[in-house]
Parts: sequence; C-alpha cells; structure tokens
Amino acid sequence: GWAHPRGSKTQRLVVKVVTTEILRLLRFRTCYLAHCLMNHSEGKPEVAERVFHLCPVCLRKMLWLSNADPLDRWSTLQAFMCSLFPDDAMWFNDRLSQVGAPTYVSFRNFNPLRERLEVQERAAQADRKR
Repeated sequence: GWAHPRGSKTQRLVVKVVTTEILRLLRFRTCYLAHCLMNHSEGKPEVAERVFHLCPVCLRKMLWLSNADPLDRWSTLQAFMCSLFPDDAMWFNDRLSQVGAPTYVSFRNFNPLRERLEVQERAAQADRKR
C-alpha cells in the first residue's frame, strides 16, 4: 500500500503518470526543452526514466498558474517524497539548500494561524470596547 516506507516501481510510475496527466488537464504540453516530468514518452520504460521535477520553463508556467511560492512547493514535495521516494526527495532538498531555504529551526515558533487568530481576537476586543 501507500504506507510502505519505500515506494515501489509501480507506485513511482503511477505518481508520475497521474501528475503528468493532471498537468495536461491544466493545458501543459509536452516539453522538448529540457529534462522534465513533461517530456514526451511512448511507453512505460520511458515514463519510468523521467524525472519527478519540472524544467525551469514548465516550473515557471506552473508557478504562474497556481500562484505558488517555489520554496513552499519544493518543501511540500520534499516532505511528500521522503516517505516514498527518498532518492528523488534529495533533488528537492538540494534545490532548497541552493536557494538558502530556512530550516525547521527558524520556523519553530512561527505559526501563521495563531497570528491570524490573535489579530482577530484583538479586533474583537477593540469592537467590544466601543
């Protein structure tokens, strides 16, 4: 199952195919520019050899489309990939290291939800005082 500590070849293939097909639904086309998840393939062996990451051109399209932050995306993907595909997770870890991404220690006390609730609570208290 999906809880297995290491992803099997079949799981790896399924994740790649599903991800590629989701991107195709989002109007991504076959990529011929670089080594990319969206590269053309004619069968199972070629899909299995594809990388999990997008080339810079496809990544830029995806970030524009989703309005996502690349560091957030790589952090999320790295966390997901670690449990199933640790070798591929290292690629995301390397990208995060190259751009100087913050570590867990720097965000240990950061909780945006808590901060949002505190702001809402202060606003409610100010409203009650009026």
